Amino acid sequence: MDLPKVKNLVVAVDTETSGLHPDDGARVSVVSLCWGGQSRVLPFDQGMLPDKVLPRGYQKSLFDEDPENLSESDWVELLAWLGEQWLVFHNAKFDLMMLKAGTRHFSGVDLDHRLLGCTAVGSALIYPSEKVGLKDTASRLWGIEERTSEKQVKGWFKGKKTKRYDLVPWDLMSDYARVDAELCFRLWDHLVEIKNTGFVAPEIWAREMELIRVLYKMEQRGIGFDISGSLDAASLLHHEQMEVYKSIPFRPVTEAGARKYFFDQLGNEPLKTTNSGLASVDKESVGYLVELDQPGAAEYDRYTRLGYAQSMWYGSWPTLVGDDGRLRPVFHQTKTEEGRGAVTGRLSVQRIQLQAVPHDYRLGWLPDGVPAVRKLIRPADGRKLFELDMSQAEMRVAAGVSGCKSLIDAFARGEDAHDATCRLVFKVDVGDDDWEFLRSIAKRLNFGMLYGAGVATVQRQIKENTGIDVSNSQVKEWISDYKLAMPEVVRFSKKINYSAERNRFIVLANGRVRWFNQFEPTHKAFNALIQGGVAEVMKLAMLKIERVWPGVLLLQIHDSVVIEVSKAQEKAGVVLSVRNICSDLFEETFGLGFVTDCKEWK
Repeated sequence: MDLPKVKNLVVAVDTETSGLHPDDGARVSVVSLCWGGQSRVLPFDQGMLPDKVLPRGYQKSLFDEDPENLSESDWVELLAWLGEQWLVFHNAKFDLMMLKAGTRHFSGVDLDHRLLGCTAVGSALIYPSEKVGLKDTASRLWGIEERTSEKQVKGWFKGKKTKRYDLVPWDLMSDYARVDAELCFRLWDHLVEIKNTGFVAPEIWAREMELIRVLYKMEQRGIGFDISGSLDAASLLHHEQMEVYKSIPFRPVTEAGARKYFFDQLGNEPLKTTNSGLASVDKESVGYLVELDQPGAAEYDRYTRLGYAQSMWYGSWPTLVGDDGRLRPVFHQTKTEEGRGAVTGRLSVQRIQLQAVPHDYRLGWLPDGVPAVRKLIRPADGRKLFELDMSQAEMRVAAGVSGCKSLIDAFARGEDAHDATCRLVFKVDVGDDDWEFLRSIAKRLNFGMLYGAGVATVQRQIKENTGIDVSNSQVKEWISDYKLAMPEVVRFSKKINYSAERNRFIVLANGRVRWFNQFEPTHKAFNALIQGGVAEVMKLAMLKIERVWPGVLLLQIHDSVVIEVSKAQEKAGVVLSVRNICSDLFEETFGLGFVTDCKEWK
C-alpha cells in the first residue's frame, strides 16, 4: 500500500461506509488518508461484489468500473500502521466506531488511544458561531467551493432511494474520498495554529479532545435492553390502539382528519395555530379539547399516546439493539451538520434518545401489562445500574453564581430549593393549608427565573401542572414577590444579560467562553450561564469517573450519570466514589454544597 515506515505521523483519516451505525449493519468500504502533503485512498469493499445485494432497479452496468478491492492482509497492515500514528478525524467518534467495526469481511480494532483530535470539535471551539461541517468550514476559510467529484457523487445519488456510499462507482468515489482527508489535514493545521496563540485555553482544548474518547467508550459499551419484553409491550399497545380506534368518530390516522372533525365539523375555536395558519392538534391542543369534554377528544388523545409509545420506544428500540443486546446512543459535543445539538454546551444525543427516558410516574396511562420504558433497560448479568443525579443542580448553581444569601443558607440547612422558595416568597411553611399549591407555584417561578420565562409562560405552566387557571395580574404579583425575596438573583441575571448583549459572549464557570451569534437573543444569557455551567462541570465529572473507574460509565443525562458496576465494584465503594466525584467537583466550582442523589435503576 506504499505507506511510510515511520511512526508518530499526524495523519488525517476519513472513512466511507455503507451506513451510519454498526448496530444497523454499517461497515467500512473505503479509508482515505492524508499526511505531510501525501494522500492515499484505499478501497476495501467498494462497488459491486458477488454477495452485495443491490437496491431494486439498479443495473450491474453502473458498477462496471469496480476497483480492485484490497485484501485482508492489506487491511491488517493499514490498521497496524494507523496504530503507530497520531490520528485526526473530522467526526472522530464516527470514524473510530467504523474502524472498530471493520468491513463486511474483515474485523476492526480500537484506535481511540491514537486519537490526536477532531476538527469538528476543534472548529466548534475556534469558531463557535459557525457551522462545523468540513465543506462549510473549507468554503468559509479558503473559498473552496464544491468540487467536481462532490457534484458527480450527488448527481449519482439523484433519483436513487439510497445513500449507501459503498455503492458509488469507484471512478467517482476515489477523488471524493481523497478530498475529505486532505481538507481534514489542512483544517487541523489551521485550528492548531490558532489554538497555539492562546485563543482557546489549553486545558479546555485538551478536555474536549479527551471527552471524545470517553464518549466513544461509552457508546461502545451501550446499555442492556429487554428486546422480547419491549416487543410484547408493543403488541399490547397496538391491540389497545386498535380498540380505541373503533370508538373515535373520525379516521384518526392523519392530523387532517382530527382537524376537520374538531374544528370544521364541531366548530371549536383552536387553542393555537401552526406556522401555516392551520388549527393545531398537538398534545396541548388536544388536552384542551379533552378539558372541554368534546366528543372523541379523550379517545383521540389516548390513540395518539399509544401510537407515540409504540413508535418512540417499544416498537423502535428493539430494531436498534446491537448483537450483544445493548442499545447505543450517539452523543454530540457540538451542533452537527444537520443542526442537531445544543448550543448551551450540553451534550445532545442522536439515534436513541436515552437522555429523555420518561420516569414511571409519567406513564401511568399505559395499559395493564405494559411496563414503563425504564423497566426495559437492564444491567448485564451480575451487575447493577445506578443513576447519580445532581439534585436541583441548576438552582444551586444560580444561588452560587449570584451569591443569593437566602438560597445559599437554605441549601446549607439541607432544604429543598422549591420548599425554600415557597417559604421566602409566600411566608408559609409545611402544614399550611395552601402549602402544596404554593410550593407548586414556587417551583414554576424558579423555572421561570432559570429559563427567562415571561408572565404568559409561567401562567401556562401553572395551568399545566396544577390544573388551576390563574389570572395574569396574579402571576405578575407573584413574580414581583419572587424578585423581592431574591434580589441578588435578579440583579445578577440582569447583569449577565446586559453583558451578553454588549459583548456577545459570557464566561462559564470553568472559563469556557459561550458566544452568541448575531441572530441569537441574549435575554436568556443567565439561563445559558446556568445550563452551560452545569454542563461543563458534568463533563469534568465524566472525565474523572473514566480515569478513576474506567468502564463503569454508560450514560450522561444532563445533570446525571448512569453507571454499571459488578458486585465486587459495588462492595469496593465505586458507587460512593462516583457520587463524591460529582459532588466535590460542583462544590469546588460553585462554592456551596451540592447533593448527589443515587438510585438503583431497576
